[in-house]
Amino acid sequence: MSIISLAYLQQGLGTLMGSLKEKEPNVDRAVQTDRDLYDISAKVLDQCGRSGAFHHLIRRKAAAADTGLDDVREVQAKVMPLPLSASGVFGKGLDE
Repeated sequence: MSIISLAYLQQGLGTLMGSLKEKEPNVDRAVQTDRDLYDISAKVLDQCGRSGAFHHLIRRKAAAADTGLDDVREVQAKVMPLPLSASGVFGKGLDE
């Protein structure tokens, strides 16, 4: 979905560039195109963030199942809500 949204964003940027290169550009149309492109870019960023977080949580759940941590109730309650980080699947919170 992110790739498709990004393709539409690039197409919109090309349309905006074309409308601004006209001899007499329509400023209102260019402003509306800019607003639409901003909305599309916000959706692209949101989609990328959601898919990245989902991928990380799936890896965390699989790692917990592989190590047997999901069977220990005390550990499971503390491991799964750990914040997402770049330092491995569980982060430094597992050491604590």
